Amino acid sequence: SPRPWPLATSRKPARRLQLKVACNRARICGRLADKGSLRYTPAGVALLSFKIVHRSEQQEEEGRRQVECEVPAMASGSIAESIAKWSNGSVVKGEGFLARKSRTDQQLVLHVQTIELTE
Repeated sequence: SPRPWPLATSRKPARRLQLKVACNRARICGRLADKGSLRYTPAGVALLSFKIVHRSEQQEEEGRRQVECEVPAMASGSIAESIAKWSNGSVVKGEGFLARKSRTDQQLVLHVQTIELTE
């Protein structure tokens, strides 16, 4: 006789595939610019928005290339409080991760996790 199909299965319902990529690190050197005012969240966490103006010469396959860009950045907590004391024009090296500015704004912003004065 034919084999009956099982009434219940252990299979889970199909889920949408979620791709998680852990590599999201960026490092840039440049001059501190357009530093905003230090502000605080309702929970008391310091926030600061600023830009890092970068100029360099990079080697590409076709030859040397002059690179100039302004990287929008933000910092929080004690890092934000430290940067707030530095002058626009200070030479810095910052590292962190890239994320959208907000849920509705696709512009990328560097969320600085470490930064140091280099001059």
